[in-house]
Amino acid sequence: MPTIIKLADGLADARINKQWLDRRDMADLFASFNLTQAYRIQHAVTAKRQATGDKLAGYKISMTSPETQAIFEAHEPLYGQLTASQVHECGSAENFVLELGQMNAPLLELELVFIAQADLLASDTPETLCEKCTVAPCLEIPDSRYADWFPNLSLMQVCVDGAVGGKIVLGEAVEADYEGVREVVGQLSHNGKMLHKASADTVLGHPAIALKWLVDKLDAQSLHIRAGMKVSTGSFGLPVPLETGNYVGEFTNFGQIRMTVR
Repeated sequence: MPTIIKLADGLADARINKQWLDRRDMADLFASFNLTQAYRIQHAVTAKRQATGDKLAGYKISMTSPETQAIFEAHEPLYGQLTASQVHECGSAENFVLELGQMNAPLLELELVFIAQADLLASDTPETLCEKCTVAPCLEIPDSRYADWFPNLSLMQVCVDGAVGGKIVLGEAVEADYEGVREVVGQLSHNGKMLHKASADTVLGHPAIALKWLVDKLDAQSLHIRAGMKVSTGSFGLPVPLETGNYVGEFTNFGQIRMTVR
């Protein structure tokens, strides 16, 4: 228990004070952890944030492709808890502004976010999960409380750090059926230059399959996705470094998100 408290305090303080941790500290201890222990620390960090009024808003899913699982030697996806201060919603005509100096070493990814309109259950199929959610385009900004983190963290360090949750920026949510979600193609540009183009089916074959994985994983831990919670379901491809400038994420049939990084 003292180790859990110490690690949770360090991660929570790093987020508040923006004094990033050395990933080499306690590396031997992390090497002895299993995922059950790592998730326990992650939840302790979230509890500390909730104690300051930062409400649990949902979850993010990481490592949904063979490439990202290979980087961190993972055999399944990983989830992180998201609090309200990490979630930013904007319409397709709005421009989200982010101060780069407030982050550590952020990356950028194209994703879809499922917003639960009812409680999500282990008995739900991927198809029924789509029926119970609206879906929004998303720019996810992974970031860590550890310096020099990508791709150098261990799997356990990624887990305790909320699956390196930074921020998610959501566009307008719409109703979408299972096939409609599968057909989404996302394109990311920076200062007018295209950086990345990929389809939603790179996420475990379908983002709703990733969501089903999370629902089942949480159920096994006696946790649940309640109505109103948001789930970022995984990147369409490998992340790119976040830099200053103007970004546009475009999603077929789902609109676009504009973001300026200063």
